[in-house]
Amino acid sequence: YWREQKVAWWEFFRLAELDDEARLEEPRAIAGLEYVTSIPDKRIPIDRFRFPEQEVLVGEGDEAHATAKLEVGTVRSVDHVARTIDVKKKGATVDVRPTSLFTHKLIGPRPKDAALLRLGTEIAEHGWPARSDVSLARDLLFKSSPRSISQPGTPLRRPGEAIDACAIRLALALDGTVLPIQGPPGSGKTELAAKIICALAQAGRRVGVTATSHAVIANLIKRAVAGADARRPLRALIRHDIDDEDELPGIEYVAKAEKAEERIDEVDVLGATAWQWARPAMADSVDVLIIDEAGQMSLADALAVSACARNLVLVGDPQQLEQPIQGTHPDGVAISVLEHMLDGAQTIPADRGLFLEETHRLHPSICWFTTEQFYEKRLRPAAGVERQALTTREVTVPGLYWLPVLHEGNQNRSSEEASAVATLVASCLARGARWTNSRGEAEPLRPADILIVAPYNAHVAAIREALAAAGRSDVRVGTVDKFQGQQAPIAIYSMATSLPEDAPRGLSFLYNRNRLNVATSRARCASVLVCSPALLRPDCRTPQHLRLASTLARFVELCSRVGDA
Repeated sequence: YWREQKVAWWEFFRLAELDDEARLEEPRAIAGLEYVTSIPDKRIPIDRFRFPEQEVLVGEGDEAHATAKLEVGTVRSVDHVARTIDVKKKGATVDVRPTSLFTHKLIGPRPKDAALLRLGTEIAEHGWPARSDVSLARDLLFKSSPRSISQPGTPLRRPGEAIDACAIRLALALDGTVLPIQGPPGSGKTELAAKIICALAQAGRRVGVTATSHAVIANLIKRAVAGADARRPLRALIRHDIDDEDELPGIEYVAKAEKAEERIDEVDVLGATAWQWARPAMADSVDVLIIDEAGQMSLADALAVSACARNLVLVGDPQQLEQPIQGTHPDGVAISVLEHMLDGAQTIPADRGLFLEETHRLHPSICWFTTEQFYEKRLRPAAGVERQALTTREVTVPGLYWLPVLHEGNQNRSSEEASAVATLVASCLARGARWTNSRGEAEPLRPADILIVAPYNAHVAAIREALAAAGRSDVRVGTVDKFQGQQAPIAIYSMATSLPEDAPRGLSFLYNRNRLNVATSRARCASVLVCSPALLRPDCRTPQHLRLASTLARFVELCSRVGDA
């Protein structure tokens, strides 16, 4: 935690010292601001500023600073197409109109760091608990097979057993252990986690839910509430301070940590971030804690919350979006808890966890690339997905496609690729375009049936501008991070960069295997890669660079060119 905090503060003071011209090149800053208007909002207005073209990694909720000692307010929204930013001002800065801003969003680790210190002190003074004693921290650190529900070398899943039935059986049998569940794209891991919550609550167990974001926690609990037996509704509580209009039906909310502690005995399931579960008062408060998106939660956070429950269920996929890391850490520290449990493998071994081996999203022609490159060929298409089909001008059959676009001098934004994407979208949505779902039902292809992914916000804005000019503003466009968990019949991934050496965050970002997996696996029928052909010829100087580049090259090797199929 200290290393992560240190890097964040170094970055804060570095950005604070830059002038407007230098901030123009910084993704965490916005320069060239021009005041547009003030929007009334209770007592203190929201100021809207216009900014010139630049790469922007600023988001809602970020603190907006003009200098190290002047916090102007909080970012309310950023429009990358109109290039405007709305800032909710502070009382002392109502009349401040800066020409540049930088952002800072840092939440201190307390009480997570204190929880780790308690754990370390206990081990230092008394040693590791005996193998027969319950210790989730020990089982996590030593990557132990689930105790009480497994035999070494014996698969957890019985022959012929349905995966949902197996997961629920194992969850109900947990007795002081850790159960990892890995769910690749389209495997239904969130629905399965919701079923596990309902089964545990029905059996009288108290369940906790945590994740790296409030949105993930709320989504899982919403699914569980919706799937509960109507005769025995789920009593659900979320610890989060939100506006009344944002509350979900059937779920109660509390803003204070102390209130969540007081009410834990009144509910079946409590959802909260690691900051809540690491509090001393939460120790032994639930029978099972489910960590959703465990492929993005750090091992340190999982250890910090482990004292709150008798059992842990880890649900996620380390082959999709990774845990965000800023600092430099010793080997084995800067990884997610689920990646730690996989111990270097791409998939969880059958005797150490559950692997959801069927995708209900990917057509077999897409699934082959995904399973070969990311899942040791263990992922397979579920029955029925082969019925998915397309009838469009350019993308004529399900599968992988490549649309090469020649351009030069582009780093994080390509007008050439944006134009090509807009043209492709118009062709796909032309009159007569249809798609067939996994039930064999054909329907017209709509703008909502196309999803466009880009690695950079600047390129997202370029694509949106091109689509708006073509009268197609209703097509979804966003970065990889925005679209995890979403799907569409057609997914387009546009990479923007002209040459490998032009990549503003290096090869490790542009060619990142996890991000490529997420981007290409949003597709149900057709996954389209739009990029400069030069990206297939990088100057690989390390084995890691070679591995990254080979994944992109393999995609192109397996695909058809747009219009050729």
